[in-house]
Amino acid sequence: MSRPRHSAGFTIIELMMVVFVAAIFVAVALPSFSTAINNSRLQSASNELASLIQYARSSAVQNNQSMNICVSSGVWSVRKSCTDSSATVLRSFTPPTGVTVSASVTSLTFRSNGTASSSADLIACTNSTASSGYKLSIQASGFVKLNAQGKDGSSTLSSCTPS
Repeated sequence: MSRPRHSAGFTIIELMMVVFVAAIFVAVALPSFSTAINNSRLQSASNELASLIQYARSSAVQNNQSMNICVSSGVWSVRKSCTDSSATVLRSFTPPTGVTVSASVTSLTFRSNGTASSSADLIACTNSTASSGYKLSIQASGFVKLNAQGKDGSSTLSSCTPS
């Protein structure tokens, strides 16, 4: 039996070099990937919270009765009453792990004409990093604005706690 002159395939050294180069690429990309996941999680939570607020407002107008946004143990919910424990929760939002939401109020009421009982600010952050946080501003007129990441209107968001 004769042996072919040129064998096809890889040597173990070539294979080890490919694995080594791939490991370097993974080590460089992994921190960026986890940052992207955290940013995506925070943006999704902020959008969901804004959606919950819009839902409360539209439900108040649609049903021609006041609707409340209440927070209890970190869970945000839409109910007819925050003080009545038997009030049905129409919709709720629990921030994902690592996302904190702080607010300037503990409850907010939307009237049947779509106006809010007061203005309020909510800020969603990860790791208490204001530069990557999202600020939701609710005006007494009922207008809800979700600012760009790390922004407080036209200025930079300086804290994860509303003033």
